[in-house]
Amino acid sequence: MANIRRRLFLGGAVAISALPAGMIRAQSTNTIKIGIVAPLSGSQAPVGQTELEGAQIARDQINAQGGVLGKQIELVPLDDQANPTRAVAAVREHAGNGVNLLMGPCYTATATAVLPIIRELKVVVVNPSSTDERLTHSLFNTNYFNFQDTNYVRFKADTKAIAEKFPDVTSWTAIIFEGASGHEQRTTAKKFLTDWYSELAKKQVSYIEPMFCALGTTDFKPQISQLMASPAEGLVVTEPGSDGPTFYQQMLSFGLQKKIKVFLDMAAEINVGLALGSQVPPNIWIDSAWNPTAANNKLSRELGDEYTKRTGKVPFHYVGTSYTAIQFYANAIKQTGGTDTEKIIQALEDMHMETVKGPAYIRKEDHALIADVYLYNLKPKKEAPGFDVDQSVTVHMADVIYPPTPGKEFTY
Repeated sequence: MANIRRRLFLGGAVAISALPAGMIRAQSTNTIKIGIVAPLSGSQAPVGQTELEGAQIARDQINAQGGVLGKQIELVPLDDQANPTRAVAAVREHAGNGVNLLMGPCYTATATAVLPIIRELKVVVVNPSSTDERLTHSLFNTNYFNFQDTNYVRFKADTKAIAEKFPDVTSWTAIIFEGASGHEQRTTAKKFLTDWYSELAKKQVSYIEPMFCALGTTDFKPQISQLMASPAEGLVVTEPGSDGPTFYQQMLSFGLQKKIKVFLDMAAEINVGLALGSQVPPNIWIDSAWNPTAANNKLSRELGDEYTKRTGKVPFHYVGTSYTAIQFYANAIKQTGGTDTEKIIQALEDMHMETVKGPAYIRKEDHALIADVYLYNLKPKKEAPGFDVDQSVTVHMADVIYPPTPGKEFTY
């Protein structure tokens, strides 16, 4: 990872300047450039690096088959460090250099920061990772496409799966990161656990108010002690980055994994297994936009194998969403015969493709990617990395997603 990042920096990938819209240049005739805006340094670099790696595999596979329109795809990464100001500057830099097809910015804060300028700059943005409903509702922008499952979709899919598997777990709480998205997750979790879970399990479900933790928390012992004394039998965990793995590592010494009957993890994903290895308890169920084993289709397995072959790592779900984003872009370029912004937007709208997430399409009304979502748990094993997928549940997003209401406030 360090070597890749060093090449990006030495190659001038992070030189950012705010060029006015009038200085926009056309795409190069030698290659088809797709800009990447992601955190490639700083605390969120693992997310950005993973997204870049997924995009690189898609690029290499497309180029090995002759590229698109006889041209090779070239990825142009810029580092926004998960900072909204840098994200805006990066988008302007890409536009000024004639790069109008972008993947990212990937976080809600960085995505919302660039929305006001992308029409003016005539660029298209595909976001592989934000879960905020506002991006396809009140903040809808015709130049923006969301390729990640939203909080609503994830909770509704997970609640459906968990309620069917564990109808007797009727007391829930949550440990959630402090922030706008975290408070949205609190509202969503309460809604589905008290309403929909109760309906599916055919039992009254109680929801104990969650605990909030600041991003970057390194000591979860006070929260774990509270959970040990809580009547809750189910726990939703939405701690991102290294926070989630830290929480799980610390809980083992308390025996929380024996007290809580079901964990529903909404953030740490495969890092749960990487943190716990052969100590991973089987009652942690992991929400995922993509996992090669859970998805269980040929394209998915091939991507997982290729990623591990290249990096020696187990793929995180951003590998699948960023890979899919590049595949959709390539198909749109092929259909339109070029990279014209308006034509690409029209091509992406209602586009259907076979993907690593199964059959997928972009809903024209709100530019949301409709694809399968997954829930799985892990089992320990002796061989590296110390765990494997045990059981998985596939939920079709079309069965749980809200109707399109672009431009309107999202309501449950």
